Amino acid sequence: MKKIIFLSLLLVSKIGICVAQTTTYYPSLSVSVAQTAVHRIHYETLQSFWPYLIENQYIHLYRQGKEVALEIHSKNDSYFTSGDYLLFWGKSNDGTTDSSLYESAQAQANPSYSLFSYTATYVLTYEPSQKSVFRIRTERQNLEDNYRLCLTARKEQIQVFSDNYFAGLVLTPFDNEKIWDSNYQKAEGWMSKSFTENSPARLIFSALDTEGDTLKFNIRLVSQKRTTQVLEIIQGSQVISTIELQPAECKDISGNILLSKGKELEIKGKASLFAIASVKYDYACTLEPKEGQYFWKEPLPKKIPMNSQSLKVWNISNEFFPKNIPQFRDTLFTTGTQMVFWEKPVEITSLSPIRDWQPDTLANFLIVTHENLRESAQQYATYRSSQAGGAYRCEVVTSRMLYDYFNHGDKSTLAFQRYFSISKNQKNPIAILLIGTGAYPQIARKSVSAYARDLVPTNGYPCSDTPFAMGINRSIGRIPAETNAEVEAYLKKVIAFEKVENTYIGRKQLLHLSGGRYGIEQTLFRNYLDSLANIPQEKGLVVRTIGKQTDAYVEVRNVAEEVNQGIGMITLFGHSAIGQLDLDIGFASNPDLGYQNQEKYPFVLVNGCDAGDFFTEKKALSTDWLLSHDRGAIAFMAHTHLAYPNSLYAFSKSFYQQLFQGELSQTLGEAHAQVLKHEATDPYLKTTLQQFTLQGDPAIRLFKAIALPDIAFVKNSLSIDFQQDSLRINVSIVNYGKANQVPFSIHLFVNQQDIFQQLYEKTLVNTDVISLKIPLNSAWQNDTLNLRLSLDDEGVLKEVNTKNNDIELRDIHLKKSLALYYPSNWAIVSSPEIWLEGNKTLLAPVQLQLADNSDFKSIIFQKTITKQGVFRYLFKSIAKDTTTYYWRMITSDSVLLNGTFTYIPNSPLGWIQRTSAHFQTIKTSGMIWDKSTWKLQPDTLKIALYVPGADISQSNYLGWVKVNEQQWMGNGLCYPWSSLNAITLDAQLKPYLILPQLSCGNSPYWIQNLNENLLVGENPLLTYLQQLKVGDWLILWPHGRVSTQNWSGEIWTSLQNLGFSIAKIKALPLGTPFLLAVQKGKQNVIEKFGKSAISAISDTLYLLPETQNWEMTPPQMGALEDAKQVFTDFQSLEKPSNYELNINDASYTLQENLTFQPLSTQRLLTPIQVKFRGKQVKQASQLRRWGVLGKPYADLAIEASTDTHEVEIGQTLNIRRYIYNSSDSPLSDTTSLHWQIIQNGEILESQQEPLSSFVAHDSIALPVFSKAFEQAGDYVLRFVVNPSRKHEANFSNNSTQVLVNVKQDNIAPTMLVQVNGRIAQNFEHFSPNPTLEIQLWDNNRFVFLRKENVEILIKHCQACAWVAGNNSNITAITEEKGKLSLTYQATDWLKDTVWIAINASDRVGAKVSTKAYQMQVVIDEKATPVQLKVLPNPLHTWTRWSIENLPEHDYWASCQIFDVSGKKVYEVQQIVNATEKEIFWDGRNQEGNFLPNALYFYKLTLQNKESKDSLSIADTFTGKIVLERK
Repeated sequence: MKKIIFLSLLLVSKIGICVAQTTTYYPSLSVSVAQTAVHRIHYETLQSFWPYLIENQYIHLYRQGKEVALEIHSKNDSYFTSGDYLLFWGKSNDGTTDSSLYESAQAQANPSYSLFSYTATYVLTYEPSQKSVFRIRTERQNLEDNYRLCLTARKEQIQVFSDNYFAGLVLTPFDNEKIWDSNYQKAEGWMSKSFTENSPARLIFSALDTEGDTLKFNIRLVSQKRTTQVLEIIQGSQVISTIELQPAECKDISGNILLSKGKELEIKGKASLFAIASVKYDYACTLEPKEGQYFWKEPLPKKIPMNSQSLKVWNISNEFFPKNIPQFRDTLFTTGTQMVFWEKPVEITSLSPIRDWQPDTLANFLIVTHENLRESAQQYATYRSSQAGGAYRCEVVTSRMLYDYFNHGDKSTLAFQRYFSISKNQKNPIAILLIGTGAYPQIARKSVSAYARDLVPTNGYPCSDTPFAMGINRSIGRIPAETNAEVEAYLKKVIAFEKVENTYIGRKQLLHLSGGRYGIEQTLFRNYLDSLANIPQEKGLVVRTIGKQTDAYVEVRNVAEEVNQGIGMITLFGHSAIGQLDLDIGFASNPDLGYQNQEKYPFVLVNGCDAGDFFTEKKALSTDWLLSHDRGAIAFMAHTHLAYPNSLYAFSKSFYQQLFQGELSQTLGEAHAQVLKHEATDPYLKTTLQQFTLQGDPAIRLFKAIALPDIAFVKNSLSIDFQQDSLRINVSIVNYGKANQVPFSIHLFVNQQDIFQQLYEKTLVNTDVISLKIPLNSAWQNDTLNLRLSLDDEGVLKEVNTKNNDIELRDIHLKKSLALYYPSNWAIVSSPEIWLEGNKTLLAPVQLQLADNSDFKSIIFQKTITKQGVFRYLFKSIAKDTTTYYWRMITSDSVLLNGTFTYIPNSPLGWIQRTSAHFQTIKTSGMIWDKSTWKLQPDTLKIALYVPGADISQSNYLGWVKVNEQQWMGNGLCYPWSSLNAITLDAQLKPYLILPQLSCGNSPYWIQNLNENLLVGENPLLTYLQQLKVGDWLILWPHGRVSTQNWSGEIWTSLQNLGFSIAKIKALPLGTPFLLAVQKGKQNVIEKFGKSAISAISDTLYLLPETQNWEMTPPQMGALEDAKQVFTDFQSLEKPSNYELNINDASYTLQENLTFQPLSTQRLLTPIQVKFRGKQVKQASQLRRWGVLGKPYADLAIEASTDTHEVEIGQTLNIRRYIYNSSDSPLSDTTSLHWQIIQNGEILESQQEPLSSFVAHDSIALPVFSKAFEQAGDYVLRFVVNPSRKHEANFSNNSTQVLVNVKQDNIAPTMLVQVNGRIAQNFEHFSPNPTLEIQLWDNNRFVFLRKENVEILIKHCQACAWVAGNNSNITAITEEKGKLSLTYQATDWLKDTVWIAINASDRVGAKVSTKAYQMQVVIDEKATPVQLKVLPNPLHTWTRWSIENLPEHDYWASCQIFDVSGKKVYEVQQIVNATEKEIFWDGRNQEGNFLPNALYFYKLTLQNKESKDSLSIADTFTGKIVLERK
């Protein structure tokens, strides 16, 4: 391989560009050749690239580094000018160069068919320093030679088979486990379909223009079997050849047949499995002067009659150096062995310049992209080259540049391998970033669309980029983008993520998602994740685990809340597919799921199958999370093919150990590269290492921000409480990084003077609240205060970021230093002479401005207030009618205070809203403020589909479904084909699942697949229709050919009851596309039918429910002690009875005169509302003004919450809430806090605690409320402040409630039963009184499992009654939260058969199974346990492990050898049973080298062959072995 690479580099550097002394530039040109023929290039085609003087002697043409002869037709012998052209013999790409991808040329399945493209690349150069001698010349004729008349020749034909792509033999001993190496393995490639004993291969040689009876053939056979097979080639009934094929062998078979005995060959064998890559055959024929190729075996002089003047003949015996054979007196004279007759050459009409470059061998960040994405790739390199991006030395290359430089222009991943291996001995790691989509190589070879998507090819199949980096100290990732915009959007995410200022507490948190299908599998996956969680937890990180709660195939779990708050890493262990996880978190781009995590992007690691496969045209969940703008993930790592739990866990454990080691400063790629250094021999782990692929930048340092401490103030957390003689300052601090025990200082600066400092001596892990109390300084009374708090001014801590160590609060006035007392905000004034009265104690001048518009473009009054104290200015309104004025107090750089009032001549005083600026503050339900008009917001249902119907090939299908402009299905199949699909929407037009088990493949989870075969014993469509709720929307459409003819009468009745015209549906021709939609119980129906096999169908419904209320709620215009009158002014009221005013939950109907009846003096306790009702309202009435009179009060509030907390039984819930006074008025009376725990309306617990009085804008933090719930169910925690209702402006914010869901433990526990430390088989023999070991696991890890949860029953004959086991026989008990271990030592099991039954349940009574677990063991005094003998020991030349007393079934045995340091030096795996029970070792290591004499340790594990997971381990033996080779 080294020689090949060196030669490639040498040749390309030689032919690249002209020498340095030349003043003109002649780029090398790429010539694409797609067929084997004579080709022509005109001067005019070359001129645009070589616009200078061209001398014929300096033109060169190369193919794969070898020069190819040219025939130059030029009017001038010296120069190539207008009208001139070049001719050359060109051959298409046949795939022979692909052999370098295999371990040997013999391993290549089909050397006659390229893995990548028919197109061969020739390179045309102009080299003024070197004359070319490769010119097509006329073949010399020596008429003295004895030229013999030749009327016959031979023709060669080849049939290349490319019907099927064979990925090679699976790597495991089990054919059903589709595990393949991602590198090109033996026998992998294109070939025919598979042939078997019952389906033999037949080759027919017919329609041949033969001149004789003999046909010579060469057949390339490929074995697809893992054992040796014998094949026979049969002509007629005669066996003419017998072939032995070794496993995965590729063999050429040659022979001759007589066509007179039959023109058909049959190839077959007993228990055979093989394919044919190609068939070459040649035969004698009459030599006719027409276009085509002929050959002879020997180079004898021959003369050939020639009667055509239009044909030209070349001697192509040397394909790189053809010769022209001229006609002489209608005769050809030649000694060649191969010639071609041709008339018109293939025209080359386009050329491509080859970029001049040399690889930068010192670059440590390599970007490989496509020419279309080069612009954004260069932007990426610019960032990575900057200090902020890591100061990498970057190189940007394109796929085409690599093809040209490293593979002579031909498309092949060889070019990538050679490029990445240039500096493989470089000690420092190199990051590789692929930018662009890739495709399955075998699909890109056949599909035009896939070829177009294959911008940056991947390594092989199963698809993965990782093998590019294995073994060469590289890390690799990919941005699978198709546009520059997608790359730029991802770069924006990376820049934001890596900003030093981008700190959040979630970076220290991991979210583990535990999937699995059944209880034991869910327990296994949960155990894997719990084991992984220990690794980051040792570094102080927090890990939260969410598990599946059901055994549904897919369980939806929206984690938007966790992701939006910020989280560092998400790891899933479960089942997965390209577009879905079994604990499904959905697509980040889906707005309905609510992912809004800008700058807080997690890294996602999925342990499952196919989740990393982004090489198809289907939309991958992984790519969606990576490329979603301003949301989603920063990187996504997942397996691209089939994977198994043990190897997934082994990979993730190693990856976690690398990622969370040291100071947590490793990049994702560096951690991945360390894992890839493991040389795995186990096929499961080997392929897992290969096929775990990283999407995203490998240079991302995921936990760099938490590698060191990073203390900071929480934004906007600084608050001040004014007390009589002091200031109380409260502020929250947070540590975004590593916890550190080093004390640090907190400094307080007032007006830039350091007046106070305190030492923080606790270990700050996450957050804390600091309260400082400082005495008041009399000098501050009439001054503006600027406060600044600073952390660690001395720099004791080495922090990631010190820019967040300060927090400020400016322009604080101890007294009400700036105020406009009159008019108050929103006030009504009635006199045109308006006194503006207020107080200013600020030293700086302040401007008071008035305007009649909110943007202050036209200021109608302005005064500069310079003096301190009370001010009073007269403003005379010249308005004749109602006018709203806006006022503000400003300094040179900021607005200090602002408000609004309205002048209404001769009106009472109060508050009012009447302008657009006012109305924008009104909250509404069912209506919107649009510019200057109130409008109803109609509900709209718009459905659009592109539906495939009958007789549409799946490979040609691309369909989609859009609901209200949101695409819900597309870019992939909703399998299976020919099925009925459905979506259900609730009354708010939100989708949800009716039958979760029928969620549809790679589509969003709410797409339902109603194929008839999917529900055992039920009809999916009928079940679906019966479970629809009133008000739900149902949308139905077909997918391929769907027949309605076999629908039952119950289905038709259900559809008719929904409102569909079943006569129309029944009349549809078979396979017609259709759209059916209906709202159950409302008779809103859509029925649309397609007119062609593929149809675009759409319809829109505007929905106005029969009973709909619309509401307007203005802001609370003041906390009011009393209200004398409330008024509104509407334009175009239809019927006053359709409108009402709601005050203090009392309703007042509007009168004809648009005024309200006077109100008795009362306080306003709730916001005022105007309600509109009635289905006849078609447009919103226009509100023109709104007013109320009142007086302010204090206002206590408790921190509101709409949280729902999910906890398990026994898990402690901790909640903290805050109480504050949001008013300028104090509450001088003492009050109290009342909390309650409520379930189903019943108060279970209640307590009242006293609270002290509140000053203005005061706040207190309540003690943490802690509670562990013992019973499942839904609870309400209700907190009420001021329950006695002492005088207060607003009681609506005095209470809050928290919903608590204590989850019912519906998941059955899992149990493992062993006898004498092994999983016993029924009627297995044991010696008397064996030990019974029982382990019980519960999904709830917060409650203890007790021995009472397990019942052991025993009987000594089949007809006997069950008897409880003796408790005194229980010799060991370990009772833990979520786990119970129990040992039962039998004392009376002496002979015969013992029947054992075990019932087990968890604390809530959920049983392991509905029936008791039963087993039977045979007590046999002669029975002996499985034993292991190791002989000889010490080992001199070889030793063997002999496993005795194995039962009569197969076990999977794994024997591992370790040296004294614990390093594994050898491992062997094989099947053992009662007859084949020995494992041999000759003292060599895994590479086949002899190990030194020493002491070694062995570990031999037996597993039941039926299952590979760790819970089926039958026996494990360990011991020592001494190696003493003499």
